[in-house]
Amino acid sequence: MFTSLLSSLAHNPPMKTLPLTLPELLHAQLMQAAQNTGWTATQLACQAIENYLAQQREDQLNAELDAYIARNAGTPFDLETEVEAAGVAHLLT
Repeated sequence: MFTSLLSSLAHNPPMKTLPLTLPELLHAQLMQAAQNTGWTATQLACQAIENYLAQQREDQLNAELDAYIARNAGTPFDLETEVEAAGVAHLLT
């Protein structure tokens, strides 16, 4: 879960401070999670932000891919028939 965070922390990258105001309930949940995991609240918050940003990048790439597929459906750039044929050939061998 924390592989990427551990890797980045192990290399001591330059760090910045981000003042963060949290609702009381969210703060209490974060503190409880920190106590349960043995991680600091900062480590957990960094990991949550890193996961969120990675998901945003993935969502953006998927949206771009979907747009490309829609634009190229039925054109010579439409790989669906080739991919389908390759999948059938693979299943038959």
